[in-house]
Amino acid sequence: MRDWHRWGSFVGALALTGCGSSVNDSATAVVARSSVVTTGPVATTPGASVEERFGLGPPPMSADDRVEQASGMLRWDLPSGWVERPPTSMRIANFLAGGDEAAECYLTVLPGEAGGLGANVNRWLAQLAQPGLSPAQLDALPRAKLLDRDAVLLEAEGTFTGMSATTSKSGQKLLGLLFVDPDGSAFLKLVGPTETVTREREAFLALAKSMGPSTGESTPGESTSAGAEGTVLSSEGDGATRAERAGGLLAHVPSKWLRVPEKPPRALDLQVEDGVECSVTVLGGEGGGARANIDRWRGQIGLAAMTDDEFKQLERVRMLGADALHVSLTSEAAHGARGILGALCVAPDRSVFVKLTGPADRVAAHATLFRELCRTLEDG
Repeated sequence: MRDWHRWGSFVGALALTGCGSSVNDSATAVVARSSVVTTGPVATTPGASVEERFGLGPPPMSADDRVEQASGMLRWDLPSGWVERPPTSMRIANFLAGGDEAAECYLTVLPGEAGGLGANVNRWLAQLAQPGLSPAQLDALPRAKLLDRDAVLLEAEGTFTGMSATTSKSGQKLLGLLFVDPDGSAFLKLVGPTETVTREREAFLALAKSMGPSTGESTPGESTSAGAEGTVLSSEGDGATRAERAGGLLAHVPSKWLRVPEKPPRALDLQVEDGVECSVTVLGGEGGGARANIDRWRGQIGLAAMTDDEFKQLERVRMLGADALHVSLTSEAAHGARGILGALCVAPDRSVFVKLTGPADRVAAHATLFRELCRTLEDG
């Protein structure tokens, strides 16, 4: 088990010296929302544990629980289009950059110097089949803010092999920030396709600059948001929704469904969970017609076109004040079956298509929320 008391000394020091950054001074143009988790009063008693320093009460029993609580001590501004993932036993903050499944970004905090700056820089370079740096080259590396500290910034490209060295990916780029100190070390690392990482560079630096101790200014689970066409956020908690404006519509979206960059011609793209996505598309005119679009969706998961009788028997639901067609599709594959839920409101002047896709069992699990999204969709 990790030396969490020493880690607490490092994070506690951050709390006592202040966050040093805010939404106003950290590239707000790329910020989609802020994650802030409130903790109790900060303890200043020498030798206080990480739990005591942050008013968390008795320590949890497992290492994974400790990581989850540690992540709750931090706050950050989530860049637009980025997707948060749950923390793991090594990653106290975990993201997909730009919503790209192949571009992972994560924060790791370790006790002590964690092997030293040079060893960690050269280990990352070796993962990209790049030569290590000399002490003079290390000293020449640029700096950027991480957890209100001046951290070393590393950028490199190559073929990424990772820690296991069992697989390799060409055309990869790494962005890394390393803060190494005897009282504790922090590492923020982004690895993915060169195009994605290059595009998300400023977002990465803004994320790092925004990271700091929770200030207790919000209640657990609250966040603020500013989408491309304006976002209004509701209260936190299960069953909560927020309003997302897109394509002239106002969609009441489940609060845990994250907005990601739209893929044209979609007006709204949502990350429901890993591998499950929901989209809203608004087209002028009939958009090709309801039946043609349903048959296209069926073809996407290997189903044949509908018969006339199947089309006539489709369920109708209310959406945008009209009768919309509702479809529930599941591929016939014995394993790895795919599912689609869809609602189509087709009219001569405008057509709206709402679609949820992913593994069949996971799509079915979100059926109630999907129906509610369709039912509450309105002009706005």
